[in-house]
This record gives sequence, C-alpha cells and structure tokens, in this order.
Amino acid sequence: MLSRLRKVTFFGSLLVLVFLLSLLLYLAQNSRWQPRILFFRNAGFASDLSLARSRLAGEKRFLPAQGFLELDVELLLNELILGPTDHEHERILPKDIRVKSIIERDFVVFVDLSKEILFSRTDIDLDEMIESIGNTLFFNFPRIREIHVFVEGQIPGKRYAEGVQYSRSILE
Repeated sequence: MLSRLRKVTFFGSLLVLVFLLSLLLYLAQNSRWQPRILFFRNAGFASDLSLARSRLAGEKRFLPAQGFLELDVELLLNELILGPTDHEHERILPKDIRVKSIIERDFVVFVDLSKEILFSRTDIDLDEMIESIGNTLFFNFPRIREIHVFVEGQIPGKRYAEGVQYSRSILE
C-alpha cells in the first residue's frame, strides 16, 4: 500500500513539474511575439489610385521578433506576400515574388524585390503595391525614416527615375 502511494506521489509530482516547465517555456517564447499590422486591399474597391488611402485596410498578425530590424522587415514582407487571412481583403502582392534583400542604414530601408512584381497578372498596379509596402513598414516600424524599393537591384521603370522612395511626409 505504501509503495503504491509513493508511485502515485512520484508520478503526480513529475506531472506537475512537466506542466510548470511547459508553462514557463510557453510564457518565455510567447513574450517574443509582436503584433504587426499588414495592409491589404479591401474587396470591392476600385483600382483608382486617388482612392488608395481609403481602400487599404489593416490586418493584425502576431509575428516572432527576430532581433534585428532587417530580419523583422523581411519577415513582415514575406507575410504580406502570403496574402490576407480575412476574406474581405484581397492579395496586394503577387504570391510568386521574393524578397531578395533588405538593407537598413541609419533607419533608411532598402528593399530589393524579384522581377515577378513587374509581370504579375493582376489589376493592381505597381504604385498600389509599393504603397502597401510603405504603409505596412512605416506603421509597424516607426523608427524607419525612408524606404527605397528596387526590383532586381534596379529602379523599376522610367516613371521612377530617382528610385521608388517613400518617406513619412509622403504618406501622411
């Protein structure tokens, strides 16, 4: 009888210890998740660029903090490429593009995307795609001063002769 009581006590204590350890690990890991807002197109809005501010809607996600601004920006852009989870929002970036590189110097971020952004077969133009990238990055990382977007390391098109640049004053 005493032997059985010892076994029950031992396994009960072991179960409580495992539970406490898993709770501790959960709380330690969960503290590194950051809420982020991604901007997608509202379903049903026209593609007139003059309505760009009113047709983009935010979607909240929790992403793990990477520890460096460049890695956090890359993860956020990859989530933007994955598309929305809300059925009332539409994908704004083509799913086949890749983030080639992210460079940050003195809170100026340089984003290099793959060429698929130029050849996507959607009704969304490049201006709206870049505006979504700018809104998403500026909203989630207030310390960023400017964003420069490149495609395959080049300036995307004649219209952007000086590069695609967004600063806070442009989006406010």
